[in-house]
This record gives sequence, C-alpha cells and structure tokens, in this order.
Amino acid sequence: MGITPQNVTVTLNTYKIIKNDVLLFRNKNNKLTFNGILNRIIKNYSGKSSADFSYFSDSIEQIINSALNNLESEDKKGLSEKLFIAHKKAFFEEKNKPIHGVSFKFSISEKTMDTLNVNRNIFPDSVSDYSYEYIGKYLHYLFEDYASQSLNFREKIIFADFYDEIENSIKNNKLLRAELHGGAIVFIKPYQIMHDPETNYNYLVGFSHFENDEKNTICSYRISRLNKISVYGKKETITKNEQNEIEKILAVRTPAYISYEPIQIKVLLTNKGQHLYSILQHNRPEFTAINNKSNDIKEYNFYCSENQAKNYFLKFGADATIIEPDSLKNEIKEEFEKAVINYSNNLIS
Repeated sequence: MGITPQNVTVTLNTYKIIKNDVLLFRNKNNKLTFNGILNRIIKNYSGKSSADFSYFSDSIEQIINSALNNLESEDKKGLSEKLFIAHKKAFFEEKNKPIHGVSFKFSISEKTMDTLNVNRNIFPDSVSDYSYEYIGKYLHYLFEDYASQSLNFREKIIFADFYDEIENSIKNNKLLRAELHGGAIVFIKPYQIMHDPETNYNYLVGFSHFENDEKNTICSYRISRLNKISVYGKKETITKNEQNEIEKILAVRTPAYISYEPIQIKVLLTNKGQHLYSILQHNRPEFTAINNKSNDIKEYNFYCSENQAKNYFLKFGADATIIEPDSLKNEIKEEFEKAVINYSNNLIS
C-alpha cells in the first residue's frame, strides 16, 4: 500500500485538540494513533468542511441571484458568473496566505490519498481555475475546521462508518450486532442516536440483549466506546410501547444514564467544592435542594444515578463528601483509601 509523507501546519490549539481526541476516541479495536486520526478526518470530512469552496458556493449563488433578481436573464447570467468567480478568487486568495503555527509530518494512506485526488479545491479541472497552492494548505484549514467543532460532532466525523451502519439499521429496521468496550457481544434494536448535553458524547439508544440472553432491556451505548458495530440480518422494529418507555425515561434522565436508576444522593461541599460545582459543567448532576450546614459547608441534594455522582464528584477530592447513600459513600471511601496506600508506599511512579 502506498504511503505519502505530508507536512502540515496548524495552530497550537488545534494540535492539542486532535492529540487529545486520540486519547478520547481510542479503544482496543481501533488502536487509534495521531497519524490514524488525521487520516480519518481527511477521509470522512474532506469535501464537507469550510476548507472547501463548495461549502459556501450554494449560499453565494443564492445571494448573487437575489441581488441580480431584477436584471434581464442574459445580463443576469453573465454578471452572475463574474461575481461567482470573484468570490471564488477571494476565497482562495485568503486561504493561500502564509500560515503559522505547529508544523509536523504525517503519512497519508493510499485510500485517504484517493479522497484528496478527487478534491477540486486541490486539483481543479483546469489549470486556470482557482485552488489551494498545495495540499498542506488545504489540510491546515480542514484540521482547523475539525478542531472548531463540538466534541460530539468530532466524534461523528471520526466514527463515520459506525454512524452509517446505525443509520442504515434504523432506516431498514434491522438489528445491530456490536462488540462493547469490554469485549461482550450485544444485539441492539436501535431507536435513535442521541446527544447527551452533560457528557457531550453521542449515544445509541434502544433495546438490547447479550449474545447468550434473549431478554431485551433499555440501553444506551456511547458510540465512540464501541469496538465494532454492523447491521445484523434479522429484522426487528422498536415497538410503540418500547418507544414510549424510552421517551418516559428520557423525560427525567439524559441518554448517558438512561439505563441507570436515579436515587437520592446527598453531598457535603466546602466553599471550594461549591465553586468547583459552579464551574465544572461536564457531566454535572442538577441539584434538587441546598441546605446550610456551617459557614463553610453546604449539603447539596441530587436525584441522579450513583454512577453519574461518582464520575462527577471524584475529581473534587476532599472538597466533596458523599454522605448518602452508604453504598456510594463506601465505594468512594475505598477509592481514596487505595490512593492513600499507593502514595504512602510509592506504588505508582
């Protein structure tokens, strides 16, 4: 397979976002690397981003046609073409200005290069047409556009093949076969792909059963945590009753925690803990009540799953103390006791 070495320059922020996405989206099946994620961005996002003139061409044509609406058809056509070309020229003149930032080299796979070879922003139909001066300039703007998108949108770009399988399954009422992060096999009747505003990831919501268990239960799987997914031959449809059950639960829970039962949870927060709660929005549960305990400590009440509370409050350290339920309190206590032992014995270097 042919590999093409390629230099590219991006801003430091974009470089950090893409590097971090490798860690967020890597699993044991895809073994995602920095080189691999760059190839996925090119293959799945080329031709669809603001780096592509076609991204703007339709709206430019509409603006021009609206502005020239009162002209005769022949005059309108000629002037419209000139204005369109002027917009195209301005677009590429702006894009071909000098670029500064972090420069690095990576390898473009043969399949990814096939995607670029048909991109008319880089390889125009005629030598007189406007285009990027070289591939690296185009890739700069492609990667910058990718990094400007929300986490859940970037996830959709990286896992485009998974999304295609899921959407095909939903459209044709087909069962999905998926391998979970831990290796277990599940069969899923998909309902919808849903964005969770608290985790900012996308989840496949529906009903599923494990390979050796025919009992279907409501489920949600973070798409980027799946190892594999494919349309299975069997035709199954989400029933009206199942749809109603999902929607009823979604009225009180977010997609990430649809299969976790919410319970009453009480947490003591110091002044610093209260400040952390006010600024750390990712995965944050909503409080139902606040009670003053002292000048420095307040008791926050929540109605959420133990899993969500644990994921959120563990990072608060000594500034958050779970007091109810005992099961969660003891679980977090054990986590911190293990940490103390590790630090005391220098087990982790």
